[in-house]
Amino acid sequence: MNILDSIPRHLSRVPMAPLLHKRLAEDRIRLLKLRHGNWDDDLEAELFEADKSFRYIALSYTWGSPVARKQVVVDETVMGITVNLDLALRTIRSPDVPVTLWVDALCINQESIHDKSQQVNLMHNIFSWAVEVRAYVGDSLDRSQRSHASQLKKLGASNAFQFPTDDERAWVHIRNSFWLLESKEPTQLSPHQKCLCLFSLLRALSSQSIRAKLNDMTLFSSKDLVRMEPKFRHLFEWIRVFVIAPWWDRMWITQEVGVARELQLTYGKVTIPFDLLSSIVRELEAHPLGPSSFGSEQTKVLGLLVHKVKKVTELRRLGQYESIAEM
Repeated sequence: MNILDSIPRHLSRVPMAPLLHKRLAEDRIRLLKLRHGNWDDDLEAELFEADKSFRYIALSYTWGSPVARKQVVVDETVMGITVNLDLALRTIRSPDVPVTLWVDALCINQESIHDKSQQVNLMHNIFSWAVEVRAYVGDSLDRSQRSHASQLKKLGASNAFQFPTDDERAWVHIRNSFWLLESKEPTQLSPHQKCLCLFSLLRALSSQSIRAKLNDMTLFSSKDLVRMEPKFRHLFEWIRVFVIAPWWDRMWITQEVGVARELQLTYGKVTIPFDLLSSIVRELEAHPLGPSSFGSEQTKVLGLLVHKVKKVTELRRLGQYESIAEM
């Protein structure tokens, strides 16, 4: 079935996507104003020409399969996009207000060698001009499972969440997530609840005061090892899946995150500042976990996390050094 067969007739007569991309003057870029909407609503947006004075979020994500299986309507023109980009846009989209983004697949004319060359040369600037670089790391869902569509719908219906920076307020959310995991089988948790659990542990590890409170929870004590141990394994498996997501190893990550003023990571419907992950590394190095804290497999997962975070941290350090040198 042709992609145009499933859209309103008046849209199929609109000029095709390349005509949206008028030739840009030097140091000019295109930005995408993503219209507000709920998870299941069609993706609609507008492209406009801009310069570095505009406030926007630069999107960092993995293309995944290059096949354009999804679509977004840009200025009444239907444009094909990948599944990964579709998920990233739906996740970042606000239900209330438009969001201004720079997205490579839509803001660069992919059919024009001249446009691609010009804009790729500006990539360093595009990510450094952005008020925020948002890395869409993905989600924990297995697309090969029959239940993927229903699980994705559940995830999409969940409210976006960010942990409070204040430790006391953050602890309330952390405690509630772990109480839920203690009371239910891991397979009974929704995709969003699993994300909240994994980031609850990461948030706890970023603060010595919160980390100390974990010992009072059944999940992290020796009170009920037989029942808690399988839950504990699931918790660290969720962290492992997050850490091995393809985003961490993509080629373009160097210039995308290296020059970012602020780097935020979104996984599922949970967004965390990259600085939170850096705090975990600092805490673990300053206050190493005792030999009885976690098992060998869990320690390996944390080691992998530390390795990935340190790599990005070094890229950011080098990127900031280069930015200062260019001033």
